[in-house]
Amino acid sequence: MGFILGTLVARSLNKGLIPIRMAGKLPTLKNRIVRQSFIDYTKQKNSFEMNRTLIQPGDRVLVVDDWAEASGQVKGLIKLLEKRGAIIAGVTLQGFNRVAKTQWLDDNYNLRAIIEHSLEGERDQTRPLA
Repeated sequence: MGFILGTLVARSLNKGLIPIRMAGKLPTLKNRIVRQSFIDYTKQKNSFEMNRTLIQPGDRVLVVDDWAEASGQVKGLIKLLEKRGAIIAGVTLQGFNRVAKTQWLDDNYNLRAIIEHSLEGERDQTRPLA
């Protein structure tokens, strides 16, 4: 979903898009790929990959993703970009769970979310937030 949202935001801002995908999903660019591991909201280890030639040190980047429930995925995205020298201009999310373990994201980055809620512990993601 973040990929779709990112495309729409890039288009409306008339800016480029840097595709960051789960490991193994990018076209065969093996000598250009950089990878960053992270723990996702299901507590499983996962990795993001991107083409390292798309980021230059000092590039300002807006991170666009769908949801930050535990923030591990967004943390992985930010870490990957910052390791390449990017400056995170902001983080925009469709939804954000504002709790103690995700507060670092709002404290350290220009965070904006369409939907915010505060729910500690596990959330049944098959049910609405109501």
